[in-house]
Amino acid sequence: LSALGVEHSVGVDVMNPEELHRCGVTGLEKAMREARSIIVTSQEGRAALASEYGTSLPPITVIPLAHPTRSQSVVGGNRAVSFGVVDDNKRPEELIQLLAKCDDLHVDLIGSITTEQRKKLIDRSTQLGVEERLAIHGRVSDSALDDLLTNVRCAVQFREGHPGQMSAAICELLARGIPVITDMTTHGEGHEGLVVIDGGDLDAAANAIDALRDDNPAQLAGNTARAHAMQWTATHVAEALREWLLQQSTLRAGSTA
Repeated sequence: LSALGVEHSVGVDVMNPEELHRCGVTGLEKAMREARSIIVTSQEGRAALASEYGTSLPPITVIPLAHPTRSQSVVGGNRAVSFGVVDDNKRPEELIQLLAKCDDLHVDLIGSITTEQRKKLIDRSTQLGVEERLAIHGRVSDSALDDLLTNVRCAVQFREGHPGQMSAAICELLARGIPVITDMTTHGEGHEGLVVIDGGDLDAAANAIDALRDDNPAQLAGNTARAHAMQWTATHVAEALREWLLQQSTLRAGSTA
């Protein structure tokens, strides 16, 4: 911890990795100096590292996050979900603004949330007169999650400050065949089941939600989402890691020959 400069971070809980990250204490520079090879989950992650550390980095391999194996969800209705920890970087207040734009929509927030954040969102929804169409569930059990992620029109996943990171939540939703609307570009260029919009463009998000109002388009989008997800699962990641390990073994053997 001393080598990471923690002693200079007054008031930082050294056992809280999220707090350390917010204060810039990540250990990343030391890892970059000592790494022989680097794995990231997206081409954006590769570009972000190159921008930060220049061209002297060791070889970088891109292995995207796996989509889990899940039963297919029933798609349709007037509910949209946002799945994952509810924090400011997920821009939950914009989700509430979407309720004001989409008068038939109900939004379910599913994921850990602080008491302060919950109160802020309830107050904001009350100000906009949409509190009856907002449900804040907090963290739920696996069985409750299965129930909440069925009979939904789509998921809306906003996120800022993600230099090259993929979202495990988006992988989960796509695997279940739930259409996703997001401003994250690390999951690809998009398709019928994954609508990628510009950050902060709530009109585009509202239009994408409205396009799924009827069950047939929603089901088609859900089928497309699931089909794309099944093209990259844990099996594919395991094979990619196997190839990476073989490459490292070959390189190491060559360096000692």
